[in-house]
Amino acid sequence: MKIERMRPSLPLLLTALLLCAHRTPVRACTFFKVTIGGVTMVGNNEDAWSIDPRIWFENGKNGEYGAVYLGQNNSTPQGGMNEAGLMFDGLKSPAKLFAGTPGKPPLRFDDLARRVLRSCATIHEAAALIRTFDLSQLNGAYMILVDRSGEYLVVETDTLFTGNEATYAVTNFCVSTCTDFDSVPSERYQRGRALLAADADTSLAFCTSVVNGMHACRKKLGEGTLFSNILDPQRGLVHLYFYHDYSTLRTFSLKDELARGDHSLDMTALFPPNTEFARLVAYRTPFHSKALLGFLLFAAAVALLFGLYAGIVLLIRAIGRLRGRKSERPRAGRLALLLGPGVGVSGGQLRCAWQCQGRYIGRAHNHGPKPITGPRHRQQHIAVVVRSMHEQQRANRCCGNTTMPRQYHGALRARGAVCVDQCGGRQHLHVQHVRFGVRYGDHLV
Repeated sequence: MKIERMRPSLPLLLTALLLCAHRTPVRACTFFKVTIGGVTMVGNNEDAWSIDPRIWFENGKNGEYGAVYLGQNNSTPQGGMNEAGLMFDGLKSPAKLFAGTPGKPPLRFDDLARRVLRSCATIHEAAALIRTFDLSQLNGAYMILVDRSGEYLVVETDTLFTGNEATYAVTNFCVSTCTDFDSVPSERYQRGRALLAADADTSLAFCTSVVNGMHACRKKLGEGTLFSNILDPQRGLVHLYFYHDYSTLRTFSLKDELARGDHSLDMTALFPPNTEFARLVAYRTPFHSKALLGFLLFAAAVALLFGLYAGIVLLIRAIGRLRGRKSERPRAGRLALLLGPGVGVSGGQLRCAWQCQGRYIGRAHNHGPKPITGPRHRQQHIAVVVRSMHEQQRANRCCGNTTMPRQYHGALRARGAVCVDQCGGRQHLHVQHVRFGVRYGDHLV
């Protein structure tokens, strides 16, 4: 086994950010190959939550190879084989800390797969082509290629290595760093390896038993392996099973299908009704319902815009309140009173307060024609900010009141505020609600 590693070129932090933002196009699956007596067969289980699997055929242009591809209805091939017998499959794997190779153009997984199958006949030709690209977009997945001779090439984001064992199987783990395949924690993967180690051959029956042993079928809906394919590069055949039902087989000749021109086939139309697949179709999720996905995306966009709007409004209001509180803070020449909301104040009371220089007034008293009354005609209290004990005593002497009990201060201060200003020889009453900083109005006294 020959391993070639590519050197990372950016700091670890940038790499981690790249991995967080990266998405890989391939799904979970299992893969094996067997080569005996010069005959090679390749098998794969495609495990994907999808209801639109397809098989399609593309002819080569200008001397390129034609090929068959298998995947979903998003045109991203998950596996395939070309006319020269070169086969590939894509598998998910843990992401690596690798930022890319400077000086080389990046290439997506689906573009890489198509370029390789169109222009390469062996894994060595494929390796030479792949080395010319930056494979950072392959992070979180890897590709395995097998040619007609049975040699294989594993392509990870920072590593290429080859091998030629008679039997070989992989699943969703980092192959280049795995030193003990027996320790891979996948029961179905180990089941397939045991079948390959027991009495392997290249017959279709044996290969079917291996993909059957490695397929996934979960209890909830019976979902798991969407389709299984067995590729025969010597004869150019594609054997296909649908939704882990190995009693019905469809076989395609690559040569014959390419002769029909480029075309795509819906796998669900190629097989009889499948009860478990029908349950998956009925179980609507955004993964296989464009209408539901569109609605959820629209709802998310509306919620995001509303949240942004609400945040801006709250921020503007908060800034306004802070500015209002600063502008209404008592200064020299201003009389600040605290009283309950809805309390009436007469001119006589304000004149008394002004004569006392706005320092302190105890219990409500009536120097004018009307007493101070609340919204329910209860006796209210007025208090003025006391700057010192001397000023408090002076206010008491002026107004002839006793000191208001301390426990009233906080309650009155929370109810509202009245500010009396000396402006051009006239007194203005400015009423504002202290708690929210909202000015209710200006009244000339």
